[in-house]
Amino acid sequence: MRTISVEKLFKDTNIDLDLSFFSGKSGKTRQITTSRIQKSGLVFAGIFRSFHPDRIQIAGEAEMIFFESLDARKGREVLEKLCGSGLPCIIFAGGVTPPHGLKSMSAKVRLPVLLSGYDTSTLIEKIIGYLSLELSERTTVHGVLMDIYGVGVLITGSSGIGKSECALDLICKGHRFVADDAIEIEKRGHNTLLGRGGDVIKHYMEIRGLGIINIRDLFGLSSIIEEKQVDLVIELEEWDSNKKYDRTGIPERSFKLLNVKLPSILFPVSPARDLSTLVEVGVRNYLLKQTGVDSAVEFSSKQRDAIAKRRLKYRKKKEK
Repeated sequence: MRTISVEKLFKDTNIDLDLSFFSGKSGKTRQITTSRIQKSGLVFAGIFRSFHPDRIQIAGEAEMIFFESLDARKGREVLEKLCGSGLPCIIFAGGVTPPHGLKSMSAKVRLPVLLSGYDTSTLIEKIIGYLSLELSERTTVHGVLMDIYGVGVLITGSSGIGKSECALDLICKGHRFVADDAIEIEKRGHNTLLGRGGDVIKHYMEIRGLGIINIRDLFGLSSIIEEKQVDLVIELEEWDSNKKYDRTGIPERSFKLLNVKLPSILFPVSPARDLSTLVEVGVRNYLLKQTGVDSAVEFSSKQRDAIAKRRLKYRKKKEK
């Protein structure tokens, strides 16, 4: 599970949250584990039934109105429960002043309490967007990622199978290169995967016998794209004469990555096969299926109809 510290949230220059520490700065190493936040209206009213201590708590003017309606004893109980819950931090939005007594309590338990000049709704929107990216699931996959006819194609297979050579041929045919070797895959939402190359290997490709080449420098800016959604996986494997390979395309294969099921095509590799052309046709067929046209299913249906007609014709002939 990915986490980030309160300190990173506070310091990250990629997002402007207009934050400052009110108290508990010594607890800045506390970890944020979820992109979900909680607007603490009920909590500051003394109701903890739906309280989620793993979430950042956001408080604004409404929360302070609720809190000020409590008597001193109840107010102190609320603050003690908040400070002892182990939550990552509390952020007071809209320039409101935190409750009296929170400063000393939070400092004692090292609970970060921050202030933001942004109003509550703007702050929530900014934090959720930022945390969704920072806490998204990620992995690294060995292969080549290409943009072929607008489809993000991840080409995988064992080392030396010919992935990079196939990709280079596709680039020569006008398709766009994303990354080679170590592909960084990031999950967005429930079923969207984005792939990109790392900062060091970006734009570079290794071709055995040729060495390291820079695709951008060799083929120009139109030959590359920085990141691409992964839509289709093409798996390459050594041809095995003892293995029975699918010859119809029914049923469809799939490839699971970060718990997202992606359509997949398996190509056995042999010296006589033109891999780049096979990949292009595979992508075209994938696009055709997206429109509801499945050649394999269509052929199978026609074959069944032809067999049924022949049987009927034979039966009628036999009855005569």
